[in-house]
Parts: sequence; structure tokens; C-alpha cells
Amino acid sequence: MKEKPENKAQLKLVEEEESPVKLRILEDAERLKPDTMARVKAKTHEPHVSEIIKNETDALDLEKAWGGDKKTFPIGWSVLVALMICAVGGWVIFNLFKAQPAIEAATEAKHAILVDYEKEDQDVRQTLDLMEDSVRGYLSADSVDQLLPFVRHPERVKPLMERYYQSHKLHPGEFRHFKRIRSMAMDSLSFVYGRVALQDGSSRKVLIEQLDDGSFRVDWESDVCYLPMNWEKYLSEQPSQPMDMRVTVTPDHFYAYEFRDESRLLCYKIKTRDSDEHLFGFVEKGSNQAIDIHKIILRNLDHGGGREQSMILRLRFPKETSSKRCVWIDAVLEPRWTYVNAPEPAPVSE
Repeated sequence: MKEKPENKAQLKLVEEEESPVKLRILEDAERLKPDTMARVKAKTHEPHVSEIIKNETDALDLEKAWGGDKKTFPIGWSVLVALMICAVGGWVIFNLFKAQPAIEAATEAKHAILVDYEKEDQDVRQTLDLMEDSVRGYLSADSVDQLLPFVRHPERVKPLMERYYQSHKLHPGEFRHFKRIRSMAMDSLSFVYGRVALQDGSSRKVLIEQLDDGSFRVDWESDVCYLPMNWEKYLSEQPSQPMDMRVTVTPDHFYAYEFRDESRLLCYKIKTRDSDEHLFGFVEKGSNQAIDIHKIILRNLDHGGGREQSMILRLRFPKETSSKRCVWIDAVLEPRWTYVNAPEPAPVSE
């Protein structure tokens, strides 16, 4: 095959006197013309549809071979989760064994508390039963002899009861239930204040002492507000002999007759439970009686009470006086209507 001569374009420098150096094409380059029978396509090769399906099937088969069609959890995370579960389970088991002694101790303590509560509940029920029996027997009694087993200081109060019921009628009642119970301590002794409902719809207030053996006794003297002499009779006869009287005491300002010296005396209005008649009692300022009465009334005010206070006072009418309602307060025996301990007998005046 004969080779065609090469036609190459060459560049040559041509020097001219009046013009700068120029580049001339000495020989025209042959232009490249595309062959009509072998045109170059402008687009990329487009495969047939069957080839596309085949290629996609091959790709899917390759993906299945590697498990590419399934979403799998990485094995590293699986191991980590398993280790965490084992660790938590071990920690729980360890703490359960560690806490076992504490749990057993708490269970034993709880059982002991429940036993104590049950025992305490039984003791409370037994105490209430004893108190109810005492009050029921006291209220249902229709004679002094029937009253004596249920009252405080029976030996001392028996003659007082016999004297009292010579002029007063004994009214038995049938116990229904306690409407209110309040415990209190008096000089280290245990007492219970009770408001009792009776079967007839009425009610009674009673003060009950709990003895060392657990039994109960009703304070008969405060229940009937016992006085050694009828109050109206006491005011009319004005005995000069000192008498211990259950009264209410309120500060007052009645200064008259031989008790007019207000700078030296303190005055109190004195009443009793079953009468509207009153007296005026006097004490020297700064005396023991004045100090005791002031303390009792002040304590009552501090506990939400009023200026009127129940007391047992030893009263004495002056032998010669122009007043019919003025007495001396010789002693403050109790800050209430109850003798906590058996009292000393009143002295006999000369």
C-alpha cells in the first residue's frame, strides 16, 4: 500500500524591514471531513430493554448473595446489648442478695409493730370495757351501798353520801355510750373526763380515776357538786365555822362595809353550780390565797378558758359584820371540784 506524502503545515519566521515579525502559514492544512458511512453518534450507547432487565437481575442476585435484600442488625451491637443485659441482671441479683438481710430485718420490725399494735388495741379495748363497767354500775345504782364499789375514796365519802341523800333523791340511769372521752393527769394520777349518753336521751358529765390495778372509780363529790351545807341555807345562816365549798370564782370589784379598803384587799364573786345566789370573797393582797387564785385563773386563760374558774375554797363568815354576802377566803384547797388526794378536815373555829 502506497503511502501518501505527508502534508504538514510549518511555521517559518519571515523578516521584513518595516514590519514586525509575523507568522505565515506556508501551506494550508487539510481539513478533516467526517465519513458519511461512519458517522460519530452524539449519544451514548443505549442498551436494549432485555439487556437492562438482565443487568438488574444480575445485580439483585449479587445483592442476595451478600444478603443485601435483608436489614440485619450489626453483630457488634447484638453482643453489646447482650453484655448490658447480663450486667444489669447481675447487678439486680447482687443487690437482691445484698439487701436480703435488710429486707428480713424490715419484715421482722414490721411484724413486731403489728404485734404491738394488736396488743395495744386489745389493751385499749380492755381498758374501755373496764371503764364502761364502772360507769354503768355507778349510774344504775339506786342506793349508797350499790354506789360504794364504783366511787373514789369510798370510806371517806360514805358518810357524806348518807347525809346528802337524806335531802336529795338518787336518780339511777342506764348507760348508753360515751359521747366524749378525754384523759388528763392530776398530780401524777390518771383521770378521764367523760360525757356519757343515757338511754333516756339525757347526758351526764363524770370524772373517773384509773387506779393502779387498772380499774376505774367515779368521783362522786364532783358529780353531785357536794357541799357540806345547802347553799341558800349557808347564806341565810352565815355560820362562822370555816366550810369547804365547791364554787366558781371570778374577779370582781365590790368593796363595801369592812371590806371597802381596795388598796389592801382583792375581791372575787363566788357562786355554786345549782344556785343563782352569790357571795363576795376577799383576800389580802400578796397573801398565799391571792397568789394561788391569780395563778389558777391565769392558767385557765392560757388554756382558752374564761376568768371564771371552779375551785374548792375554805370560806368563813366574819362573826360581826354588816354585810350579808361577804366572806373571807381562808384557803384555796383545789383548783377544781375534785380532791386528788383525801383532804384534811376543816379546823373548828373557836
